[in-house]
Amino acid sequence: MTSAGQPQTDGRALMDADRVVEAVRRFVLDPSEDVQRRRDEVDSVTLRTARLSYEIRPAPWSVAAAPWVRDAVRVLADSGNASYLPTFGLLLLSDGDVVFLNDVAAMRQLGRRLGDGLDPVAYAELLAELHYSRGQRDEPVARPSAPGRLIRDPRAFLDRYPFVDPALPRAPEAGDDGRGGTVITFQSFIRYLRVEVGTAIDVYGFTVTAPRGGPATWSVRDEALRIDVPRNRRG
Repeated sequence: MTSAGQPQTDGRALMDADRVVEAVRRFVLDPSEDVQRRRDEVDSVTLRTARLSYEIRPAPWSVAAAPWVRDAVRVLADSGNASYLPTFGLLLLSDGDVVFLNDVAAMRQLGRRLGDGLDPVAYAELLAELHYSRGQRDEPVARPSAPGRLIRDPRAFLDRYPFVDPALPRAPEAGDDGRGGTVITFQSFIRYLRVEVGTAIDVYGFTVTAPRGGPATWSVRDEALRIDVPRNRRG
C-alpha cells in the first residue's frame, strides 16, 4: 500500500492510499468520527479515532485480479475486545466508483457481474467474509463481528480442524439456473472466542441466485454452531 512517491510492486502501487482513506471515511466511519491520527506503512494504513483503530490493508480476495478493480481493501476495526473485530470491505474500481461490500444492496448489484465474467467463487469469497450473519442489524449494512472464511477445500479444512465432522464441509459449487442465470452453493466459517470457554467454530451454508443480467440474492443457514476448538490447537 503506497502513497505517491512510495515503493511500487510490478509497476503498480499496492494501493492508492489517499483514495482508499477517503473511501473509508465515506463508507466505514460514522459521520461523527474524526480521524485523530493516521499512520502510513508500506502495506497498510491505520486510522485512529476516539472510538476505534482502523487497520486498512490490501485484501487477498480473488476479485482483486479483475481488470475493473483498482484496489481491494479489507478494514479491521480494533475495539480492544479480542472477540469483537468489526470487518469491512471496499472495492475501488478502475472507473472511479467504489463498492462498499458490507452494503447489502451493493453486493446484490455486484452479483450482476456473475453473468459478465465475475468468477462465482470470487463472489462467494466476499459473501463468506462479510455476510454470514442474518440479524436485523445487518440490513442495510452488514457489520460482522469477525471476518468469515470461505471453505474452498474440504480436505484442507479438515486437516486444519480434524475434530469437525468429516461429513460437514463441502466445496463451493456453481451452475446454471436453467434460464441463463447463476446458482452458487458454498460454506463459510468463523472462529471466535467464547468467554471462559475457549474458541469455537460456526459453519454457515449459503445459496446464491443471480438471474441473467439481474442482481443477486442469497440465503444463509446455520449448519453447525459452537464447535469447540481443543485448547491445544492454535491454527
